Formats: sequence, C-alpha cells, structure tokens
Amino acid sequence: DIGRGAGKITSADHPLPLERRSEQLPVWPCFDKLDRRLIKIALPVIANFAINPIVGAVDLFWVNRMGNALAVAGQAAANQVFNSAFFVTSFLPGVTATLISKENAKGNKEGVQDAISQALFVGMLVA
Repeated sequence: DIGRGAGKITSADHPLPLERRSEQLPVWPCFDKLDRRLIKIALPVIANFAINPIVGAVDLFWVNRMGNALAVAGQAAANQVFNSAFFVTSFLPGVTATLISKENAKGNKEGVQDAISQALFVGMLVA
C-alpha cells in the first residue's frame, strides 16, 4: 500500500496530547542554553582535529618550496606516519580525563597519579 497513505501519521496518531505538542524539543539546534554549552565543549575537539591537516599542509608547502620532488615525497610519507600516530593515540585524552576525574572525585590522589602514569606510558609506547 505504498503511495496510498500507508505510513502517514495523522494528528490522532501523535504520541503527545494536543496541548503538550508545543513542548517538544526541536529537531534542529535552536541555540538555547544546552546547544551553546555543547558547542562550547565541542570547539576544542573540533580545533584539535582540524589542526592536524593544516599542519600537514603547511609543512608540505614549505618543503615544496625547496623544489625537490624527493623531499616532497618524503614529507608526504612523514605526514601519513604522523596522522596514523595521531589517530591511534587520539583516544588517550578522553580516557585519561575520565579516569583522572573519577579518581579525583573519590579523593584518591594515588589513583590520579596512576591514571596519569598509565596514559604517559601508553603514549610513549605508541610514539
């Protein structure tokens, strides 16, 4: 019955009563207090991931000015290695912040030091 009204939602099928329908949360961001807070939290993460290709492009630009194709190829390979290492270790800040916050909330200073030490060890191991 596709095309004959099957799947259409009428006002009788709506899950909320008529007087509460205006209380629904909007689908798109309306830049209320919660949206602004989420954007404020997300901006450093966006900047962190946006800076990586910019750094690679700037490095490649300056190496390309030398006029040596072999140097450009080497820089491109180095960019790939750097990007791989970056994305392999990009989980560390989020995991470390969670562990440190959890231990700090408990008042466990030794647990905080352990979490930092573990993150440093994993970071150096991958690097």
